[in-house]
Amino acid sequence: MPVLGDPPPGARFYSLARTRDAASGNTEISCEIRALHVGQLTGALEAVLRSVAAHAALTEAVLETRAVRLANPSAPSPLVETLARQLYDAGLRPSFGPSWTPAPVADLSVGTRGLEDVFETFLATHPTWRLPPG
Repeated sequence: MPVLGDPPPGARFYSLARTRDAASGNTEISCEIRALHVGQLTGALEAVLRSVAAHAALTEAVLETRAVRLANPSAPSPLVETLARQLYDAGLRPSFGPSWTPAPVADLSVGTRGLEDVFETFLATHPTWRLPPG
């Protein structure tokens, strides 16, 4: 969407939508900005707000903005440390990295890189951990 520009490196736009109310002439643009690190998220939000403000000034529009933070970018360290230790003890090699997909209803999100069966077996033998319902 030209009004927003391209997302800066390290950030992505999701759920990008533009609606126009013909009766009032109002246009609403909404999107979710995701980044793997807080600094990238801050930079992306700043770039988007500057781009939208510049467009509003050029078109003599009234600008209203709102930013909402939906997810905390990291998991509690003791939880990650415990899981990593148990995975290592089970013969699995844990590695860590940020995710583009937030998991606000979970305490911890785990990717398996094609080892779903192995990971599910691990979970079955460690009652401390459980899969989300569904």
